[in-house]
Amino acid sequence: MEKKLKNNERDLSKFNLALPYLNRINSLLSAISSTYIRGDLSKMCWCLKALYREISPKLSPQEKTKFETQFKQVTTFKSAFGSTLKQPEDNSMFLSLDKPAQLVRLNKQKESRNKFVEALENLDMLLREFLEARGMLVPNISDPRFLEGVE
Repeated sequence: MEKKLKNNERDLSKFNLALPYLNRINSLLSAISSTYIRGDLSKMCWCLKALYREISPKLSPQEKTKFETQFKQVTTFKSAFGSTLKQPEDNSMFLSLDKPAQLVRLNKQKESRNKFVEALENLDMLLREFLEARGMLVPNISDPRFLEGVE
């Protein structure tokens, strides 16, 4: 005969999914670090979005607004960076002869890339600060049931 757990007993169960949840967060944090080190900004952006999705149920409305504002900034800088990588279609065969235009284009690429990287770094730090404040960044996993922020 199968025993059904009451809500308060489920919280005390060994199988409340806190540890798998923290493992997913840890895997995403590792992926974010490795993509940043490799300079794979696009994958880093996706990993940051995935981490946000994991923690979003635990965010207050004010925190969600803060993160959404930061994501909008990342998207804006990502679009600006992407547009500097595209070659102008008209007279593109003559662009290589115009050294000042090339230098201006390269400077714009570098500037927009730096802004994009800075926005990603700010978002990464904001997410990590949230995790630290909730005791989820470097948790004591001797008993994950008692971690603050994990239900």
